[in-house]
Amino acid sequence: MCTVANPDPSRTDPDVETDSGAAPVEQGSGNGRLVEETDTAIIWEWSFEPGQNTGWHRHLRDYAVVPLLDGRVRITDKTGTQISEMRRGVPYFREKGVEHDVANAGDAFFRFIEIEFKTGDNAADVATLAERTD
Repeated sequence: MCTVANPDPSRTDPDVETDSGAAPVEQGSGNGRLVEETDTAIIWEWSFEPGQNTGWHRHLRDYAVVPLLDGRVRITDKTGTQISEMRRGVPYFREKGVEHDVANAGDAFFRFIEIEFKTGDNAADVATLAERTD
């Protein structure tokens, strides 16, 4: 989902296409934190106060999201906006290519884990963390 609001603005996030290769498409107000990167996956933790968002972005890899808390998110894409109820521990999967902005539509703090997959059809998109930060 999106690794748009980067705690380290000196580098771009791995699954966000950029206009110049140096900056996210749109900076969001949510907080994304890299938890771990392996040869096969990148794990992010996202946290949002009410109203905070990821910023508009495109996923370059297949990914799964696991909510850590119950909450509501507002998902805006090219077709419009929808509200989705998220349930703690109930994951979902999406294929690469998704473009959207995700915001906390609830009235309480919300957190989730996002896992980007670096295998299968995504293998051509793989870049190590060191390559992204050089």
